[in-house]
Amino acid sequence: MKLDTNRVLIEASIRKALRDMESAPERSCRNLIDLGLSFTKGRFQESFLRTAQEMLNHENSAYYALIKDTAGTVNRDNLITFGINLGYHGCTKGARVIRAMEDQYGFNIPWSLSVELDVQILRARPGVYSKMLSQGVSLGIHTYQFYLEGSPRAVLPLLQSQPECAFLLFLHGRQIDSAFLQELTGHPNVMVAVYDGDDMPEACKMLRDAGRLYGVYCPYGQAQQEEILSGRWLEHILPARPVFAFVRPQDGCPAPVERDIYAYVCGVRQAQRHPVFLMDLRQDVMAIDEVISEDVCLAEFALDGHLKTHRGEYFGEEYNLFSSPLADIFKGAMKKVIKR
Repeated sequence: MKLDTNRVLIEASIRKALRDMESAPERSCRNLIDLGLSFTKGRFQESFLRTAQEMLNHENSAYYALIKDTAGTVNRDNLITFGINLGYHGCTKGARVIRAMEDQYGFNIPWSLSVELDVQILRARPGVYSKMLSQGVSLGIHTYQFYLEGSPRAVLPLLQSQPECAFLLFLHGRQIDSAFLQELTGHPNVMVAVYDGDDMPEACKMLRDAGRLYGVYCPYGQAQQEEILSGRWLEHILPARPVFAFVRPQDGCPAPVERDIYAYVCGVRQAQRHPVFLMDLRQDVMAIDEVISEDVCLAEFALDGHLKTHRGEYFGEEYNLFSSPLADIFKGAMKKVIKR
């Protein structure tokens, strides 16, 4: 693999900043953002870092406590590798490839790809998913959200094949055990999101004790609207001390519910009263995509391999992960609307 000098410099600078946080977290946070702005050449990163810079001007921001806690408890390799893969490879280098490919071929390419993994197919035909990852990376996609049932240990060799990608695994607490955590040690490019259920608190404790970067996840529909908007859900998960809190609309969620919850998510982030970073995995992913390539794009693959986008679902072999290359699927389903 060719040496990436920029990545080496960024990693060295981040490691120093994390060491400095032990004695001066507020100043170190601001210095880290300033450092990021000096390195960044991508419009999403600059937009994000400018916003973070403005937010951290609030001396009483709860994000200072979150950052200090994260720096003091999460394994450095996990924190740095996942962060650089997401921010540098996903939103800088990968974003440049995405924009160039979109300009050349006239179809949208998502910056983040969501996939419901079939563990049986993964074991019987591992090449199916590894080919998808190779094709995705060639298109500039370096960030992946994987949802799976069964033993998550089965997916780890797949993730190891792409060390410059950032993988977010969505798991139930019952799927997380000591054997999985032991194997996860060698995968610093992975973050785990735990479904909010009865087994969530214990799973989060295991992840925290293991020094892993983790979040808590809640799929929502109209039935969960009041619980989320009242703030009760966020208060409920805070004792688990996740770095991130993720919400995501279920299929069929009414558009007004989705709009109200996203407005709440943005309000929570702006208020900075809770030591957790709240995200909507549909709306925020689309917002980032719009900054990266102007034309909004969202792509998810269901368990049977068919494509789901923000515009609708696509069935047939030409739109199926198990039958067609990613580029052909995107070309057929996601023509560009905005021309640069």
